Amino acid sequence: GRIADVTAGIGEGGGGNGGGWGQRRETDAVLAGLIIAIRMRNGQSGRQAFVTLDDQSGRVEAALFTEAYERFGHLLVKDKLLVVEGAVSYDDYNGGYRIRAKNVMDTEQARMHFARRVEIRLGVGRAVNGFMHELADTLTPFREGGCPIHVRYEGDIARADFRLGPSWNVVPSDELVQRLRGLVGDGNVAVRYT
Repeated sequence: GRIADVTAGIGEGGGGNGGGWGQRRETDAVLAGLIIAIRMRNGQSGRQAFVTLDDQSGRVEAALFTEAYERFGHLLVKDKLLVVEGAVSYDDYNGGYRIRAKNVMDTEQARMHFARRVEIRLGVGRAVNGFMHELADTLTPFREGGCPIHVRYEGDIARADFRLGPSWNVVPSDELVQRLRGLVGDGNVAVRYT
């Protein structure tokens, strides 16, 4: 979700859940944003990272404590998009929102984890003899995934939507998306998450 939407439902202050001071209202969320700052700290149990994410609707600090940092620290690069799953709460000490990271992904990993389908739009000029062979050749190296392929054909007098059979389900990697865009055009390929 958008940072502003997720944090709006949490509220500020230690008694945000009505339970009194010291109790923290948290909500589980998946947030994505551009890494604009990285702060490192040595804790009692090891290295920790605090990463500021910005999605143009708001900012949140992602806390990667020792175990999370050991698993995902290699993904922390300034000016890179990052997707974080975890518990979001208001941080009284810093006066902002924080997500305690349980899982961290780059955009390709997030696409492969969350994508529900890949949609390809075909116009009458593209669906010519030999196209289905080109499409099959493009999809073949990426088969064995769990993401279905949906095709929308838009002709002069008819339109049809169909889904390729499960044996054509793919891994929706960056490379596949780029190859499909090269085949049918940039605006004719979309990865859907709902």
